[in-house]
Amino acid sequence: VANLAVLWIQPGPGARVDTGRVQWAKVRAMEKMARIDYLAWKQLGTGSLVQTVETGADGVRAVVAGFWVPLFGSIIPELVMSLTLLYGYDRPTGLLAMGGFVAALPISRAVIRYAERHKHVILDRQEAFGRRAVRAFMEMVTFRLHGRYPAELAGAHTLSGEIASAQARMRL
Repeated sequence: VANLAVLWIQPGPGARVDTGRVQWAKVRAMEKMARIDYLAWKQLGTGSLVQTVETGADGVRAVVAGFWVPLFGSIIPELVMSLTLLYGYDRPTGLLAMGGFVAALPISRAVIRYAERHKHVILDRQEAFGRRAVRAFMEMVTFRLHGRYPAELAGAHTLSGEIASAQARMRL
């Protein structure tokens, strides 16, 4: 019965953290919008600001629910329990495992930095590709009249190739 009660109650705090962090991010964005310059607001536009707020809130949700909650809720407790049991069962093997985890930290940090660099390249290229695509759609008549579509398509092909190669390097 206690196990069923825990399984029934457990989704509540997770949903509260998930939704609460998203709402927290949106409120903070509204606080920042209260201080934005009117000319900057007019230049950005309402749609862009709303999209930025929603994207930021989704990012907060991904970081909290996808990283911090699993890290402190399951990964670290499981690691501590496993190492404690292993150390209690066989001390030399437990010490060797602890040393392996300590040695793995700088390696994983270097790998994460490498992936982060490539992720920034991917995001920059995707943003440039999006700008180019929107511009091509919005100025289609002008581009056709002045023969600029081949140059725009060449730029889009280049950006597309750069995105694909950076994505492949990051996954390797």
